[in-house]
Amino acid sequence: MSSSGQARSGLSGAAGVRGAQQQAQEQQQRKPEKEQQQQKAQEQQQQLATRAKDFADPKDDCKGDASWMAPLFGSPSSLRLALHVFAERSGGGHSVMDCRLFGRNKVETCKWNGWGYCDTYVSMSSASMIRLHGSRYSLCGVDMGHWHEFMESIPGIEFAFSSPAQDTLVIPPQRVNNEAFIKELQQLAPEIEVANSEKERLFHGHGHTCNEIFELRYGTVARLPDVVLYPKEHKDVEAIVECASRHNVCLIPFGGGTSVTLGVAVPVSESRMVATVSLAFMQRILFLDKDALLMWVEAGAVGASLEERLRRHGVTLGHEPDSMEFSTVGGWVATRASGMKKNRYGNIEDMVVDVVVVTSKGSLNQQQSAPRVSSGPSLQQLMLGSEGTLGIITQVLLKVKLLPECKAYGCLAFPTFTAGVHFLRHVALDNLQPASIRLMDKTQTQCGSLFRVSPPGGPPLKELLADRLKKFYLNKIKGWKEEDLCGCTLVFEGTTEEVNTQRNNIYKAAKLYGALPAGSSNGERGYQMTFLIAYLRDFIMEHHWIFESFEASMAWPVVLVCYQRVKDRIKSDCSRLGIKYPPLVMVRLTQVYDGGAVLYFYFGFNWAGLREPIKVFSEVEHNARQVILDCKGSISHHHGVGKLRKEFMAKAVGKTGMELLRATKDAVDPQNIFGNGNMI
Repeated sequence: MSSSGQARSGLSGAAGVRGAQQQAQEQQQRKPEKEQQQQKAQEQQQQLATRAKDFADPKDDCKGDASWMAPLFGSPSSLRLALHVFAERSGGGHSVMDCRLFGRNKVETCKWNGWGYCDTYVSMSSASMIRLHGSRYSLCGVDMGHWHEFMESIPGIEFAFSSPAQDTLVIPPQRVNNEAFIKELQQLAPEIEVANSEKERLFHGHGHTCNEIFELRYGTVARLPDVVLYPKEHKDVEAIVECASRHNVCLIPFGGGTSVTLGVAVPVSESRMVATVSLAFMQRILFLDKDALLMWVEAGAVGASLEERLRRHGVTLGHEPDSMEFSTVGGWVATRASGMKKNRYGNIEDMVVDVVVVTSKGSLNQQQSAPRVSSGPSLQQLMLGSEGTLGIITQVLLKVKLLPECKAYGCLAFPTFTAGVHFLRHVALDNLQPASIRLMDKTQTQCGSLFRVSPPGGPPLKELLADRLKKFYLNKIKGWKEEDLCGCTLVFEGTTEEVNTQRNNIYKAAKLYGALPAGSSNGERGYQMTFLIAYLRDFIMEHHWIFESFEASMAWPVVLVCYQRVKDRIKSDCSRLGIKYPPLVMVRLTQVYDGGAVLYFYFGFNWAGLREPIKVFSEVEHNARQVILDCKGSISHHHGVGKLRKEFMAKAVGKTGMELLRATKDAVDPQNIFGNGNMI
């Protein structure tokens, strides 16, 4: 008993000694860990203090100045507190990031008389194949289908005849030079760059309507801004507006210059000095909070560059309009823009939490960063769609989302456009929308299919045989008419499970409307084509064709009716107005909602022989827009109103609505400092 007890006691004692030794060793190991944690905590506190100091004390473009963001919180001190709270709460806080894509160099990098980059253009090869020259796009440098097969079927398109754009343009001189304004501005804010060269005035004096591009390539320009101003930050814009109000100078905000509504064009009748305010230097992400999923960004940030920078940090804005390579955050807000993936991320109004706007009465913003407030009518919503008529947007607080785990493309083929429209309505009503879904009518489907990449020597025999088998199956087995076939392109985003579920649900629903899968590569190519269309417009203009697009939203019951009536009206007007050949009209359905959809019309005609091509073109487009209104459609879904469509505003918002808009304009801008002439 005692020996046993001694044994147990001895065993227990040995274990106790070993336990004590092990505990001491663990404590010794934990000591460095604890010290490391304390050191890390001290470093974090130091970083927070440094960050707050950086924002309080301006140093350079990579640090920031509290005055940039003070309007969001009322004062630099409250701003520093907010930054400290956000940074302390979230390990994902990031301070100022410059995502500038263009500065003043955009004047040299991009075309003055057409879309896009100077080094990127479309031409017809000797083999009658389209080629996109350059190196900026995946489709550059390769032949894209035998386009002549499609074009030869359209009367009036003759590539043997061309009308190259003029190399130079007579630039109208400065109409007004308010020297007192410039002198005071340079004294008040010497960091603002002032430019009055012909090249910069021309570049900032137009957008990208067919009217403007035609005049630049073949005609003259009646009015340009007298000067271009380049502010560097919010307080510079305040200085510009303050001086302009004192000297009665007209200001026109300028972001990416991608307006298709004459939105940045100078009113010909404007008798005051006109200063275009370019936000080319205001492209910084002021703060990104990955926990709150919020981003403060300057209004001049260009979409493509902004998105690339956000993706480095694992988040996305998800706003991808067709113009995102060149358009800016401020322009999106000012026109109530929409992107192709609005089903997942929303339209721009769904992303905006707050907007900072400099008006002639002072800066305006919400004064808080809460996700939603109930503080009377939303002043932010008033600025959404204001189109530069009430002030200059300088900063925007936007929601961001985590990057999706998975992205996939898809494509469907429908026997008719009608079947495709009914399918999209089904998708909307059952809430099956993927990130993006687009339905093309038969003409656009035929046009798009011609831009398949053709390898040297033509497609391989295996591919040719596969195409013939597909056509045989569709024509002989399914009974489809090849000329009626319509394509539908898809983008799926989310987790792998979500994408698989979306895809299964979409393809299951599509079968109910007679659709067949058409391959993910066709879907991906369809979206790549988005960035080629405007280059094609400029190319075809050199061959006597004017081509343009316009869009409108409408209720589901009138989608097919409006589609047919607009096409018929365009064709009848072209015949009546003496256009020799029938026009080319094609349509795609680009956005779906529970209650309706968006039709995006493309139309063009041969302008050879017309004395006033643009006048004829404008009449045809005007009448087409009237048909849309008669069908109770909108004057625009996401392009805005500008000066091009403002005559339709009274019908769109009514007499009381117009009175309210004018009263707001008179209250905020009694001198009409922001006199671009848009909307009202």
